[in-house]
Order: sequence, then C-alpha cells, then structure tokens
Amino acid sequence: MPSPAAIELVARNVASLVKPPKVTETEIESLKADEIDAVLMALKDHPLESIAVLALSTGARRGEILALNWGNVDLDAGTIKIERSLEQTKAGLRFKAPKTKNGRRVVSLPPIAVDALRAHRRRRLELRMALGQGKPEPDALVFSGFNDRPTI
Repeated sequence: MPSPAAIELVARNVASLVKPPKVTETEIESLKADEIDAVLMALKDHPLESIAVLALSTGARRGEILALNWGNVDLDAGTIKIERSLEQTKAGLRFKAPKTKNGRRVVSLPPIAVDALRAHRRRRLELRMALGQGKPEPDALVFSGFNDRPTI
C-alpha cells in the first residue's frame, strides 16, 4: 500500500493546460510643466514640499531620496551624491546598494532644490534644538522621523 504522501502526487502539471493571462505593459507618464507647477503650489509650506521638489527636479527615485544622508548633500556646490536606496522588505526597512554602477551618481541640483533643502535643513535643525537633540551627524538622514530613523 502506498504512503499517504505518495497518493497526493500529481503525474503532470495541470497548470500547463491553461494559458496565462497577457501582461499589459503600461507607459509611465511624466508630469507636464504646468502639472509640476500645480503640484509644487499645492505643496507650498507642506512637510512634503522639499521631498517633492527634490524628486521632481532630479528624477531620483523615492528609495534613493529616503536613503540620502547629509554627508552626501553639498548645498554650496548644488549637488547630491546618490550611493544607496531604502527598500521595504518583509523583515522591515533596509538600505541597499544600487543595482548597477551607474546607480551611484552625483546629481546637480537646480536652485529651487537647493533652496528647498536649505529650508528643510533649517526646519530640522530648529526641531532638533527644540527637542534637545543637538546638531545631527553627517550620516544623519535628510528625511527621517523624529527619532532620526528612516521612514517610508
């Protein structure tokens, strides 16, 4: 007499009898100039304004922006250095290296992004002082929660 496990075996893959559905490819749509202006006007003085300005003016991905630390921001030169990304996994948040060597790059910032980052830094410093946290370390995240931990 065969074991119970042997009885449950299937001689062939029944899924091969069915055709899988076609995957429809969709084109990513970029915002037009007037739409960008509308987004920035809607976010004026909002906590997400500096993130939106940085994303819209650099094309950096969300994970790249959220992994950015102050040591990789040079406001005087008007550049940011993207060296990693933040991703959410089942185990939680983790930093990862870019998939390709071209993923590590220096990105020039337009004046609007430099101004937005300067204002964001000033607000963060004021908040840190009010909370008694002092000046952040160079490896502190540009965009983080109150506890300096990454957020998504």
